[in-house]
Amino acid sequence: MASSIAIASGKGGVGKTSIAVNLGLTMARLGRRTVLLDADFGMANAHILIGANPKHYIADALQGGTTMQDVLCDAPYGMKFISGGSGLLEMLNIDKTTRYQAIRMVDELRDDTEVLIADVPAGASDSSIAFVAAADRVVVVLVGEPTSFLDAYSLIKAAHLEAGVNNFSIVVNMASSANEASGISRNSAIRPLAFLMSAFPMPVICHCRSACAKSVVQRKPVSMEPAELPENQAFMKISKAILEAPVNSHGGIRFFADSGGHGSRDMNMRNQYLEQKPDIEELITSHMELVRQIAWHMHGRVRSSIEIEDLIQIGYFGLVTAAQNYSLREGATFASYAGIRIRGAIVDHLRKSSNLCRTTIERQNKANAAAQELRTVGSGTDDKRPRRSPADLRRGNADLAARLSGQRPPVTRQCV
Repeated sequence: MASSIAIASGKGGVGKTSIAVNLGLTMARLGRRTVLLDADFGMANAHILIGANPKHYIADALQGGTTMQDVLCDAPYGMKFISGGSGLLEMLNIDKTTRYQAIRMVDELRDDTEVLIADVPAGASDSSIAFVAAADRVVVVLVGEPTSFLDAYSLIKAAHLEAGVNNFSIVVNMASSANEASGISRNSAIRPLAFLMSAFPMPVICHCRSACAKSVVQRKPVSMEPAELPENQAFMKISKAILEAPVNSHGGIRFFADSGGHGSRDMNMRNQYLEQKPDIEELITSHMELVRQIAWHMHGRVRSSIEIEDLIQIGYFGLVTAAQNYSLREGATFASYAGIRIRGAIVDHLRKSSNLCRTTIERQNKANAAAQELRTVGSGTDDKRPRRSPADLRRGNADLAARLSGQRPPVTRQCV
């Protein structure tokens, strides 16, 4: 049965991605079928630590261009890797519907996965909380700094209050020794977590860092070094402690939710997901910029027949219609669905407002431009060009008529 682990942190720079990569490689090294999901969509960097060059990203699967099996990238020790994509602007601020769709699409890998490790975005954003709440077990990474403890407290509090997550494990990173890590866990700086730790058992797991910094620069995780290294021994202890930690059994959209065996997870979460009604207002407000992009793109081809403001207003009608008719379906994000409806609304309006075909409109525009040029030259108002004689104007009219009819202009012989 597949199990999922979310690696989270209250702030960046605490080594969260390094912990996620090395934990995944350690579990794969121990013979578990492991998949690492870089859930920091648009800003993913786990592939740099692994030294992998993924051909596909999870965005390709969300847009229906490929399957999750095709997105999988090979990593050392047989571990599989799913990249969230780096520098993909459309993935930086995904909406709630797309996040839930990404979580549910992981179900395609259930039969080939024992452990799924999700590298969650740092902080307590909506994306972070959604992926934390989707996992069976949650690991919060922190360092021996008051700011790190405070941000970890904020993340844990938000995950508990907003998603009902009760069980967490704490990993103290960037300590020079196990004794230092234990001392940090007992330090007064951890007081912001005190009442939470009294309410929920949080095992504090220590980790040593001496060789980890070099491994990031070399793009070679420390877990690929001999197992006798203190760092690898620490990762083995962390892996065992995490797998033995209590499982969260709250409801909501979960990884491998219909695999059964975890209390409330017995229900069919797949049907629950598909039956959800998306927030229409949120869909509209979060995709208004998409309307402007499509309107400006189409305006470049029809600028002479309609104003850009009119195209944008028509596009908004298409967006509203898309939001009202959209339902959560696998393989179709709202952005893709809305883009089709917005373009369709604009094209339908252009067709209704014009009884001419595109070729006729193009020829009409050419004729109007040529007529304007002849009027300007014939009236002598163009100071930059010399006045043309009546014979030149007649030849120009003949050339214009030939171009519009698709024939070659007549050759005029001049005597010198």
